[in-house]
Amino acid sequence: MPILAFKLNDSNAVGSSLNLAYQTFAAKGLQGFTPFSSNAAVLTAVGHDSSIAWGTPGLFFA
Repeated sequence: MPILAFKLNDSNAVGSSLNLAYQTFAAKGLQGFTPFSSNAAVLTAVGHDSSIAWGTPGLFFA
């Protein structure tokens, strides 16, 4: 996680960081739930899905 910080004076500093995340998901073995699904054909074993997210957890003061 990259962090950027600046020392303002002998007693104070400020900093922040950036988070980057990547995840994948695949649903398999859900055939038992087909009676409850509005579209049973795409409920299970239709491939993988992925997403990318980024954010900053906040601004830090010390």
